[in-house]
Amino acid sequence: MLFVRETSQMVAEACGDKDMVLAAILFQAVRDGQIALSDVKEEMGENVATLTHSCAEVIQLQSDSRELLWSSPPQGRIAPSQAENLGNMLIAMSTDWRVVTLALVHHLRHLSTLMEACAAFGPVEEAFEPQLMEVLRRRRTRAAFVAAREALDVYAPLANRLGMNQLKNDLENLGFQHLYPHQHRLITEQLAERAEKHEVLLSEQLLVLKRVLQEDTVFMNNIDHVVVEGRQKSPYSTWRKLLKITQNGGRPRSASKLWADSNAVDQVLDAIALRVVLKPDAREASVARTAVRGEALCYHVLELVHKQWAHMDFRVKDYIDRPKENDYQALHTTCTMRYHGVVYPFEVQVRTQDMHRVAEWGKAAHFAYKQNPDEAKSMAGVSDAELAAHQAAHQPPLQWLLHDPNVRESTYLESLERSEPVVQVTDPVARPDRNAVGSACEYADRLHDELQDKRVYVFGVSGEIMDLERGVTVREALLLGSRPGGAAAGTSLRVNGKAARPDYELQNGDHLMAA
Repeated sequence: MLFVRETSQMVAEACGDKDMVLAAILFQAVRDGQIALSDVKEEMGENVATLTHSCAEVIQLQSDSRELLWSSPPQGRIAPSQAENLGNMLIAMSTDWRVVTLALVHHLRHLSTLMEACAAFGPVEEAFEPQLMEVLRRRRTRAAFVAAREALDVYAPLANRLGMNQLKNDLENLGFQHLYPHQHRLITEQLAERAEKHEVLLSEQLLVLKRVLQEDTVFMNNIDHVVVEGRQKSPYSTWRKLLKITQNGGRPRSASKLWADSNAVDQVLDAIALRVVLKPDAREASVARTAVRGEALCYHVLELVHKQWAHMDFRVKDYIDRPKENDYQALHTTCTMRYHGVVYPFEVQVRTQDMHRVAEWGKAAHFAYKQNPDEAKSMAGVSDAELAAHQAAHQPPLQWLLHDPNVRESTYLESLERSEPVVQVTDPVARPDRNAVGSACEYADRLHDELQDKRVYVFGVSGEIMDLERGVTVREALLLGSRPGGAAAGTSLRVNGKAARPDYELQNGDHLMAA
């Protein structure tokens, strides 16, 4: 009962929805057969019954995926593509984003319970001797290891996609703490010592950037909406960046010296960062023209940033001209500010709303790049001269793409019908506004509908998740390669343990088995 109560309380904080809280309380009893779904519908209404049924299905999917993806053969980590497929499968099978929220909260509580069980073996002592470290390793159960690994590889990125920063941070923190306790303690302590100073620096620069944008007539005349966000790097993200720093020309430096350094986190140049997400004004413009104007506005914002702050040439990255292999687009720059006589670096990212959606929800998103740095190719810095040369060679002059601020575009009465563009600053500590540009939860529902219409995710014979086109039948699945889903050519298949007709259309969550 304690698990159910804590889970429902966290769901209430994340969703603020009464029907979803009732579903979070009831779904386990429905799974266990203690309550009939028909009784829930009769007593609580159809909406609660639908949410309860969806919650039960998603939690069962979590259990099935844990068994299938990790057990045969035993693995130390699932492939990034499988982690992404699992996240998409959860979205596709959920009624709406609130059910995905329950899956995140449920996994957080599941991991927390397993960690408490591991700690019950006895006090955990920090030790570096091989014998004692082996004892600590044995105390960590396989279930806790899998849950911690999934928290970092699947559920924290999914929470990030939904814009639920608190859940994302909690999942990352628990997974990091369980898998890498020594590094977690050192980095958390160093970040805690700098937290108050970072908050002050971040708040001040957010207001400066908002003022810079609002005072620029060209920018304000050409946007519909813009969000300026700030963030402090989490302990897990800081550790990942420090791991990259220990690589020098492909040859690892001594990591022990890094962890012994009480100022190790100061080597991370983007410990604090600002992000500008803009939506260009689409009046009297085609979609293609709006996209090009959006790119021009991004470069314009970068110029404003470089005029306001000193910056590091080697840290300017133009991912609009040269997108990453995962189609990620944005402009990155590292600037510096002076505070009490000390110079501090911070990163600024600039992107359009469409670029932001691709980054957060595309097939290879920005968070995937951060969690798999070995698979991402670094880009050399771009100097101001190179950036200006590119803009001159590849883009028309800025005034061709943007509206002339001196020209009236509409009559007075027409202007009354259009609200003034807003520069919205989001508090990096508070829960994000669901009405902000590109609401993550609204977009999650749209992605759910798209996945339901076009894709189906099933477990193959060997346990991996297969991403297939909607409408694929058992007969067609047998023709997908020489060993579809781990099945040998010519093998007949069962679905969910039962014989299946050749024309049966596969559904989300189905498990293919060799007959």
